[in-house]
Amino acid sequence: MSYKNVNFNKQVIRKKMLAVIIYGIIFLISTIAYYFVNTSNAQKVLKIGVSVIDKDMNLEITNFELKAPEKNNKYNIELSPIQHGIWVNDYKIVTKEKFEELKKDYEEKLKEEKKAEQKDKNENKKEEEKAEKEKEKEKEKEKDKDKDKDEKNKAKSKKVQLTEEQIEEEKVYIVAEYDYKEYENELIYNKSISNTQTKDKISINVSGYMPEQAELEVSKADIEETEKKIKESLKEENKDIKLLNAYDIKIVEDEKVFEPEDFDENAIVSIKGVKGEKYNIWHIKNDNTVELIKPEDQEDITFKTDSFSIYGIEEVVEETKNEETDNTSKADNTINNTETKDNSIVEDTKIESNELQAGTKGLLRASARDLPDSTLEINDYDSDYYYYLGQNYTETTS
Repeated sequence: MSYKNVNFNKQVIRKKMLAVIIYGIIFLISTIAYYFVNTSNAQKVLKIGVSVIDKDMNLEITNFELKAPEKNNKYNIELSPIQHGIWVNDYKIVTKEKFEELKKDYEEKLKEEKKAEQKDKNENKKEEEKAEKEKEKEKEKEKDKDKDKDEKNKAKSKKVQLTEEQIEEEKVYIVAEYDYKEYENELIYNKSISNTQTKDKISINVSGYMPEQAELEVSKADIEETEKKIKESLKEENKDIKLLNAYDIKIVEDEKVFEPEDFDENAIVSIKGVKGEKYNIWHIKNDNTVELIKPEDQEDITFKTDSFSIYGIEEVVEETKNEETDNTSKADNTINNTETKDNSIVEDTKIESNELQAGTKGLLRASARDLPDSTLEINDYDSDYYYYLGQNYTETTS
């Protein structure tokens, strides 16, 4: 019996070991298969180098990488409508040879500009150029009206299908037509710049024409101090203003504060992350005057401005009207008689009406209408008083 038990135990152990080995092999095969499947998928996404040159050769050449996923044996890249914060009106794909030609022209232009700057270092031609620009200013404004559109109508992302040559070289060359204009001998670009989220998770974006190197600076302003300035400016009006937030917004280039009005422009400000449904924007200008701005878009709080400083955000709470109804009459009633306390005598009066009702507190009420022929004179005051109250009345004699 002892020998048989030992032999049985060995068989059980062998079966368990065999099961462990089989499960181990299955796990190993699954792991290898998973690895190869993912590796295969990863190989279907190419990294494509992109070089962009400015069509008018005002901005530096930029280089970056984009991922090109494979779909139906084709590879595509998507070009954003904004490059380095500047709106692009159009993209054009060019060959490497054409790009190299443009690059040489760009480098030559840089050399000429440096020579011209050195030559004209001690000369001041700004006033003469300003006079010429003033003549063209009105013409430029008419042209710019077509460009003054909402960002949503701007160029959308552009998808580019790669050629075999571009896939093999893993490189794309692009000429970009940036959106800019010239104002008094200075180039300003249609940019979109944002701040990193504040501690209260509010994101602020400013877009519009501004210098190329312009940056956005946002800091929280003192809410109580901002409310105080608003109330002082408005004097007796809107004393109950309560701000949700207040921010000091600035656009700075080389430590110099930029104002859109300096270039006869407006900027679009968008504030995201504020809790609420409807808002007012209070702008404390640099001269301490207050401007009330109604946002064009309440969801993201979007509005236009021509200058930057402190902005207060006030949530607008719509009041619900509680209409008080008269328990005794909901019709068109006008009371022309004088009401007295209970058990008092109703004064002499003429009630111009064809409808009479009893009051809840024993008062006589009448509905007056413009009916001159329906005049009821009440002479027996006590009798009529109780009659209209719905009570029996018997005249007592002394």
